[in-house]
Amino acid sequence: MSITPPRIDSRDQQMLVKQVRELALYYCPEWKDLPSIESDKQADALIHIFSRMVEIIIQRLNKVPDKNFLTFLDMVGVQLLPPRIAKAALTFTMAKGDNQYKKIPSRTQVATAQTKEQEALVFETAEDLTIIQPGLIGAVSLIPDKDKWTDHSTVLFSGANGDVELFRGKKQVPHRLYLGHSKLFSLKEKAVVTLDIEVPLIVDPPKIPQEWEVKWYYFDETLSQKPLNVITSEDLNKKYDNKVANLLKSGSITFEPVAGISERTLTGFEKETGLQKSWTSHWILAELSTPIPKDKLPVIKVKAAVGIGKADPVSLSAGFFNNAPLDMTRDFYPFGEKPKFNETYYIYSKQIKEVFSKVEGEITITVTLSQGVDLPDTEKIKLFWELWNGKSWEKIGETTRAGVPDPNDKDPYSFKDTTNAFTRSGIVKFKCPIIKAADGDEEQDYWVRVRIVEGGYGSEAAYEVTTTDVSGTGKISSKDKIVTGTETKFTTELKAGDSITAAGQTRAVTAIATDTSLTIDSAFKPDLSATGFTIKRTGWIYKPPTYKPPSISTLTLEYDVEPLLVDLDVILSYNDFVYRDYTKSENYLIPFQPVEDKEPALYLSFDKDIATLPVTLFFPLIENVFAPATLEFNKTGPLPEATPPVLAWEYWNGKSWSLLSVEDGTKNLIKREFIKFLAPGDLKKKHCFEFQSEYYWIRARLDKGEYANPPRLRGIYTNTVWAYNHVTVNREILGSSNGKINQVFNFSHYPVLPGQKILVREISLTGEERRIIRSEEGKDAIEDIKDDNGNIIGYWVRWHEVNHFYSSGPHSRHYSIDRNNGTVIFGDGKRGMIPPAEKNNIICSYQYGGGDKGNSAGAQTITKLRTSFPFVESVTNNESADGGGNSESLDRVRERGPQTIKHRDRAVTYEDFEWLVREASPRVARVKCLPTTDPGKKFQPGWITMIIVPDERDSPKPVPTRELIDEIEKHLFSRSSTYLADLLQINLIGPGYIQVGTHAKVHFTSITDAKIIEGRIIENLNRFFHPLIGGQDKKGWDFGKAVHISEVYEVIEDTEGVDYVKELHLKASAQIYRLELEGILSPSSTYQKNCKVESDDGKIAFSLSEKLISGTEIDTLTVSGFKEGDHVAIHDSSDDYITTVVLRSVSDNVLECEADLSDLSILENGIVKNPGGIKSYISSSEKKSGQSKSILLTVATFGAGDKIIIRHRTDPASTESAYIKKVNTQVETIFVEDNYLVYSGAHIIEGI
Repeated sequence: MSITPPRIDSRDQQMLVKQVRELALYYCPEWKDLPSIESDKQADALIHIFSRMVEIIIQRLNKVPDKNFLTFLDMVGVQLLPPRIAKAALTFTMAKGDNQYKKIPSRTQVATAQTKEQEALVFETAEDLTIIQPGLIGAVSLIPDKDKWTDHSTVLFSGANGDVELFRGKKQVPHRLYLGHSKLFSLKEKAVVTLDIEVPLIVDPPKIPQEWEVKWYYFDETLSQKPLNVITSEDLNKKYDNKVANLLKSGSITFEPVAGISERTLTGFEKETGLQKSWTSHWILAELSTPIPKDKLPVIKVKAAVGIGKADPVSLSAGFFNNAPLDMTRDFYPFGEKPKFNETYYIYSKQIKEVFSKVEGEITITVTLSQGVDLPDTEKIKLFWELWNGKSWEKIGETTRAGVPDPNDKDPYSFKDTTNAFTRSGIVKFKCPIIKAADGDEEQDYWVRVRIVEGGYGSEAAYEVTTTDVSGTGKISSKDKIVTGTETKFTTELKAGDSITAAGQTRAVTAIATDTSLTIDSAFKPDLSATGFTIKRTGWIYKPPTYKPPSISTLTLEYDVEPLLVDLDVILSYNDFVYRDYTKSENYLIPFQPVEDKEPALYLSFDKDIATLPVTLFFPLIENVFAPATLEFNKTGPLPEATPPVLAWEYWNGKSWSLLSVEDGTKNLIKREFIKFLAPGDLKKKHCFEFQSEYYWIRARLDKGEYANPPRLRGIYTNTVWAYNHVTVNREILGSSNGKINQVFNFSHYPVLPGQKILVREISLTGEERRIIRSEEGKDAIEDIKDDNGNIIGYWVRWHEVNHFYSSGPHSRHYSIDRNNGTVIFGDGKRGMIPPAEKNNIICSYQYGGGDKGNSAGAQTITKLRTSFPFVESVTNNESADGGGNSESLDRVRERGPQTIKHRDRAVTYEDFEWLVREASPRVARVKCLPTTDPGKKFQPGWITMIIVPDERDSPKPVPTRELIDEIEKHLFSRSSTYLADLLQINLIGPGYIQVGTHAKVHFTSITDAKIIEGRIIENLNRFFHPLIGGQDKKGWDFGKAVHISEVYEVIEDTEGVDYVKELHLKASAQIYRLELEGILSPSSTYQKNCKVESDDGKIAFSLSEKLISGTEIDTLTVSGFKEGDHVAIHDSSDDYITTVVLRSVSDNVLECEADLSDLSILENGIVKNPGGIKSYISSSEKKSGQSKSILLTVATFGAGDKIIIRHRTDPASTESAYIKKVNTQVETIFVEDNYLVYSGAHIIEGI
């Protein structure tokens, strides 16, 4: 609050007019009374003019105390604080193709684009920057003790929206066991997979946590991971044991039938070799779905089997007869209509590819012959059934009309044929070995063929030769081949080709000449003479075809694969993000193992080698500056406080992690600053996590302590440097000294920022003068001036700035500066030395600029490089500029000045701390000091906690930025005791906020303007509840100030267009209940605010909102419970600690929080409590719709008929008890804790 100076004269013009009139009556008797003076227009006008002139003089006179006060403040060195400089982190991108590191000099200027509305804002780099080509490509947080990890790369380096929390794991570290078999698991039909698990008997069995759970999966046709369900039914698996499925006990695991286990290639790095490898197979996998313990993990051996029950018949819709395709959708002839030897019927189908590739798969082919077609009746037919083995056709069985000849128990195919070589309907059954794809192409079809190897199914049409014996007419005789006859009829009885027999010899007739002469093929021996003969006549008889080929109506295939335990093709474990191949190992294997790291760590990877390069990493941390209480609990109470985090930075040298020496401006990733280091020469690339390539990794390992609030940021940037919104002027000539007293010189630009260097040219210096100058300004405060021959002809001496000259002597090289007006003044020779007279002998290097206009440079706007660098491709600011502030106002200096004189720039009392915080920055609107209070809000001597509220009137919940906190810390720590500052026991935080909303029913004066009036009401309510400009006096809300419903009534009813308020309810983001009691309670002692009010069984505990005075009769109590922003510990029903969460919102008995809990059953009847002693038990819990981690907890509250106990804060044995008659959730006063402020919530206005 600013000081109001006393008024020397309180008269105004009206009072002066009245007094002058009275004096005129006394000194001017011409006027008889006051009305006569008032009626004299000229005289009255002169009186008013005179009174106004006197009033002006009085007003100036009344300003004398204020002027004297300001002069006094100036005399003691209290000046207006200069503007604050906005700063931004500028990131430079190196031009492609330039692999050498390059230097960006300090004071390089980069500006925003100039527009019609705003001139360009210039930012200067604060220091030299070395930029490099390698960039960050990966960022991962690993939390070994919780078996969690998070890949931040997408958010940090790909421009994705949002921020990330470092050293927090969102996903469980994968622990998987891959079991692969390229044939066994390749069925696309439904198959029953069985695993045989063997766990050795050991003396000290593994101590597995109760929540240990292994889940089983396979890959479907989209290569997505799908669950494999273990058969738990007693009918299907009477030996089922959950421990077997969790790989904790020997036994068999049988899964529900699954179809389509697809082939997938796993690519990753192998643990033994460190090389990248690939494994292709059909996989099933076991994944540990719960955090892994650290030691004594289960070991196993495993075998697998696949069984397929008798599946539905598969219709074979196509085949080949020899090389001709067959349409098998209708009746067809497998061997054609005229089968003969070696005719072949080929059977193929992509549907049976999976079946024909299994070991010991039993194939059943059902053959149905066509109706209305003659069945084959051949007696002689033999068929061979053959399959392709990859190199040749292999016989699997033969069959005839009689069936399979000589069945043999040793037949590896167990071939059966009831069709008897396709002569009747029936089945063909055989066990199928592995069938290779034709031509060795696994994508081609699988083939079986049937071939006629003997006999057939009928014959073609034919002519048959016939012979007839008859007696020839007459007698014959022969000589050589000529036969002559007597009374013969050769031409009518014979034809060529017939034969004649005589004398026991038969000869064929070759030609007939006449009835008595013919020729034979060879002569009779001896020649005949007049003897009888017999004729054998030859002829052809036509016979029709006899084919009865098999005609098939339908051909279907059934299969049945019986389980057979076999060794797996591939066994891989995936732990610590690397594969381990157990395929050739005959020993037991450990399927799941923890990561090798022991402490939480942040891993960062570079895409290129950074060895020997200077690296700068910018961490734009977003700090949660308000932490009400972050303590965790166990059964007995709060756990010991966590120690501050300490990070160990390390790099990978090819064999192990080695210490990396860094310059840590972030203070272990607590504040927004830089990490700088020179990368060691032995830094090597390495594979980490799920990255598919090796990169160059460094890491920040949490060596000690822990983070109460994890570091949050939106990006991590290389090649980045601070740039400030100011302009540097080097060695500007301020002027020439004339040797007179109190000389004043002007700067060309102002306001002048701290850090200026004013140099005065002097001819000579004594040894004592040199010592004093260097003690005040440093060793570089004197510069030699030399002539062309190198002779010293003078010195540039840097003079020292003081606030006033009262402590200066005649030889003190001092000056005082008015930064806001840009002037510098020197002494008078008695107090402060006069600069020696000389031309242009006073020069200055300084910076000017600053102000809140620099804060308007948003992200990605500072892009105009004013100096060209060929090796720079671009420059930008990835974060908005902030930290700028205007010069201090006179009102503020009037308020601050007396306190500055009081505390004398040192913090001793808590008021001193508050005023020094205000002095640190004009952006501080409100501050509250909590002495002897540690970060957990507990009483702790030696600690100071400061609550800072920034002057951000556009924000509904002003929260200090990291820049403001840093600025205050720097100012405060240098002015505090070394005990507090050196041990960092000054805790700066932002305020806690309680949201207050309303629900009102309002009568409007005009129903046609209802929406306009409603908008006015909401606007007024938002302004009323604003922390800085709200409240009844419009000067903001004090810490802990309660909100009364009467005040809200007044705000609404004072709104233009409101007639009256019919009904009003307040709604706060906190549990506040008014308890109506049965009867009257008259406490025997006084109970202060925040005393505990508990249920009779102690399960519910709230705090008293109002003070109870001893002897006062009351029938109602107001109690408070959980509130927005509370850190609450969640315990299970046994009061064992589970986790700590922050309440995002509170609505009556429903608490919304974020927790990474997959199983909400552990919260059943659980307990929630905050560090202030508020507690209750959970009646139900559920996930918030559409948000995976947001949980709604419904907690118990007091109810009608409950007995409550009020406990004294200092004497818990002192209690009062009462019974509740009624619980009211609608209260007329919102009570706020001492360290909290209110802010505006949602307002519902119903017009009537």
